[in-house]
Formats: sequence, C-alpha cells, structure tokens
Amino acid sequence: MNKTPIDTIGFKSLLLSNLTNHKFNLNETQKHWITNLIIRSPDMIVNMHVHIQPYQQKKIEIYEIPELVEIYSKTLCDKSNQLQMFDYNHIIKMVSFLMDVLVCNKILIVNGTISNEHISKLVANCTSLLNKSITENTIPKTIIDHFSYIYMDFIKVLTEPLVD
Repeated sequence: MNKTPIDTIGFKSLLLSNLTNHKFNLNETQKHWITNLIIRSPDMIVNMHVHIQPYQQKKIEIYEIPELVEIYSKTLCDKSNQLQMFDYNHIIKMVSFLMDVLVCNKILIVNGTISNEHISKLVANCTSLLNKSITENTIPKTIIDHFSYIYMDFIKVLTEPLVD
C-alpha cells in the first residue's frame, strides 16, 4: 500500500511523466492533447486529485472503478468543453490513461487478488461502453445532455467476469 499520499503537484507530475511510458500506448496527438489539457487547467488537476485522496489510505473495491471512470469522464468533458478542446476520443483515452497510471503506480490499490491486467481490462470495458454509448446515439442538444443520460447505465456495468 502506498504509505505517502500523493499531493496535487505530484499527481500532475505523475501524469505528465507517464505520457512517454510505452506501457500506456499513447500516440503523439494524444500526448499533445493530454499535455495541453493538463497545463491549461490546474483546477481540473486539483479536482481530480480530490477524488483520489480518500482512496490513498485504503484499498478500493472493484465496483468503485466504474464510479471513478464516470467522475473523471465528467470532469474531463466539462473542462475540455470549457477550453474549447472537446474531443471524446481523447477524453476516453485520457480516462483510460489516468486510471492505468493510478493503478500501475499503486495510488489506487484494488481490494482482493485482482491483477493490474484485469483492472486495465475493466477500465477498457468501461471506456468502451462510454464510447459506444456516445457514438451510437443521436446528436444531443448540448454536450452535457450528450453525457448525462449514459451515466446511470454506465455505473451499473462491471463488465464480463474478470477471469481468463
């Protein structure tokens, strides 16, 4: 378990330093978009950090991962829209990147004997569901409408069993 909680500056540094990590498979456009969003929105980093603080001193349950994906998706949508950078493909990739970085760096530790690979699969399934929900629906009146109707179903989904 991570004994020293990460602060906001450390959280920002952790995200920026992992952009070049090949494990997270980001292309140059995604790296640029994520870097730009992080640099232009320190308040977003503070907001995201607030959501991980309660989890730094305890293990989280597997069902909390979709909840965090939802929170981070909404935060990224709101901020990217405010900065006129909205791109749901980049948002989905950043949510996946963010969750993978938090799990791989043991900022978030899932209770039980679930491997990081299975957690990554859960995050990927959550973001795939989010992407599918977005792209298969008609164009809404506003961006908030675009996301608001999918979150109730999104939270309920835990995907297929996490066993191979």
